[in-house]
Amino acid sequence: MNQNSPFGVNYHTPSNPHINSYHLFYQPHEKQLSDFQIKSEMKVIKDELYCNAVRVIGYTSQELIRVGKIVKKSGLTPWYSPRFIGATFEKTIEELIKFVKYAVAEHADIQNCPLVVANELPYDCADNSGKYIESYQERINYYVDYFLKKGNRINNTNNVTKLIQEARNTGWTGEITYASILDEIIDWATINDSKLIVSSNLYWGTDYKLNKPWTDKEYENKILKLKFQAGIRKVVITEFGTVPQSGAFEKGGGAYTLQGPLNYESQKKAYERYLAILNKCDVGYFAYAFSEPKPNRPQVNFGIAIPDKNGVASIITPAGKILSQYNKKHV
Repeated sequence: MNQNSPFGVNYHTPSNPHINSYHLFYQPHEKQLSDFQIKSEMKVIKDELYCNAVRVIGYTSQELIRVGKIVKKSGLTPWYSPRFIGATFEKTIEELIKFVKYAVAEHADIQNCPLVVANELPYDCADNSGKYIESYQERINYYVDYFLKKGNRINNTNNVTKLIQEARNTGWTGEITYASILDEIIDWATINDSKLIVSSNLYWGTDYKLNKPWTDKEYENKILKLKFQAGIRKVVITEFGTVPQSGAFEKGGGAYTLQGPLNYESQKKAYERYLAILNKCDVGYFAYAFSEPKPNRPQVNFGIAIPDKNGVASIITPAGKILSQYNKKHV
């Protein structure tokens, strides 16, 4: 693997229900994380999971930069990933500019840290699918039903190019990317940026024509297609993972809607399949997610670390141990 490739985890900062229309049941944190908790969890991520990077997902600039600075001091590379879920595209641009200005003002070492300008626009952006849809879950349903199942596709190349240009014009100097979604069209070759990274959130999917889950080869081919599009650019899978339930693996990112019993062995087997292919294809990756504290619904928890009695996610799940084994090979 390219020595500059990340092998890490997605890490959430608190949500803000006043500026996001995201479902709070799906949000890992609603209260500010203490410096002690963040530092303790970064030690787990670095010393036990053998990660070299953390994709820090933030809903407010202040929390995103605060957590990112602690990540950096812990010896890990933060990938700053602001999300403005439920905003229109114009509002997304506005909020991204505010974030970059704040990062520059706060001396966030942006020349050495990647920026993910947006995440899954068809899901996060309220008006990306050709009409305004207020609910996050309804946007997912519409994309699956109208686009994935019918073979229609959204071309977001111009939107992503606009976001990257605005981030550059506002002062971001480090590497830059966009976390795309399954079957979204991004013509990466037309985006003229010397520090561009080609990225995708790539969960296991379904062949809707045949009505069956992908084979390992089909998942591998999705990655190889990205690598072909990237050319000499770095390719990173910004999200992969599943919840600990039987049958969840084939449901991809939508596995949180399932109601089956807890099964950590199933999640472990899913990670074995994912990581074998990701490493075979020689790409960077971020597991989704490090921790999602849901004490009453552990079977829909994408996390690979469970909070201990002090609230620190320090108990590594069987799937997390598989991630650790693969990451250790790159240290």
